[in-house]
Amino acid sequence: MSRLRDYAILKAVQKACAELQVDRARTVFVSGIGCAARFPYYMSTYGFHTVHGRAPAIATGIKLANPELDVWVMTGDGDGLSIGGNHMLHVLRRNVDLQIILFNNEIYGLTKGQYSPTSRRGTRSPSARSARSSIRCRPASSRSAPEPDSWRGPSTHSSRTSSAC
Repeated sequence: MSRLRDYAILKAVQKACAELQVDRARTVFVSGIGCAARFPYYMSTYGFHTVHGRAPAIATGIKLANPELDVWVMTGDGDGLSIGGNHMLHVLRRNVDLQIILFNNEIYGLTKGQYSPTSRRGTRSPSARSARSSIRCRPASSRSAPEPDSWRGPSTHSSRTSSAC
């Protein structure tokens, strides 16, 4: 999070929470490892910084234990779609009442530029000659999960100049 240009996502979520007058005592932000990891520390709510890829599973447990809580999962393309891909599929399949914000960097910035599940085809990286095609939407769209309100195609920024965390 410390390298995220101007903290744009953090600022947007903080602004939205203020405008919506979110009850901080009933709001929980959950993150894993990677670019979104420190997000809960910057919010004036409850929060969990969990192990790599397990934020959806932890968030599911929180929501099941207390359905009245507003639970948010903050994750990146690696944490949420690579090591945590199976947990993401299960939370979508179960249609758990969570808000999930995925930071799509299209590259693993913290590990010196390895390509991620969302890297564009042909992305060059120190760890591989070329990225495979992106499949981030196909598994979710084939499950029983509802169509997300903010579903969008690939981002418009270049993976070479992305603001990877």
